[in-house]
Amino acid sequence: MPEYNNQKLLELARELLPGDSSLAEEVKEALKEPVVQGIKYEEYWDVTGPTVIEIEEDNSNFPWTTLLEGLLERGRLVEIPVNETPENITWELDELLVNRPEDPDRWNWLRTEGWQNKPLKQFLKEVQHRIIGRNRVLAYIEDEDFESYSLCLIKAARFGRIEQLVREAGFGKIVKVEDL
Repeated sequence: MPEYNNQKLLELARELLPGDSSLAEEVKEALKEPVVQGIKYEEYWDVTGPTVIEIEEDNSNFPWTTLLEGLLERGRLVEIPVNETPENITWELDELLVNRPEDPDRWNWLRTEGWQNKPLKQFLKEVQHRIIGRNRVLAYIEDEDFESYSLCLIKAARFGRIEQLVREAGFGKIVKVEDL
């Protein structure tokens, strides 16, 4: 079983959503759940008679999942399918940019520079450069769902501290999209 630091996870929740303790409270409640690991057997009936299946259980990362789902519910995290085209995900990125000034021309460069066929990682790096700028970091939070990128915006001055807390908590990883 991996080594987790629950106190660091709580600090991370507070750091990711400063001024709102509700996310930290949700994570705190998730930490109270007993860890279940092992094999569970379930029996069911099919046309050939009783069948037993083996189900592997492991909820040890439930607090991490709670943190990510809490950010998602609050509009602080978006999930982008890894095989989606850049043009089809701009509206999801706009959810993260809700506090930025409205700009109807924000994504015009997609049509003029052939971004439809470029890799998603390259597109996300360009979004950091063209739209987000230096004061904020578009960050990828690693979780078990490798079918999507979990992305959030973090103030650049706070990214180092958040990266340290993620590492110390031991549940996942956070990376600047420019480093993908």
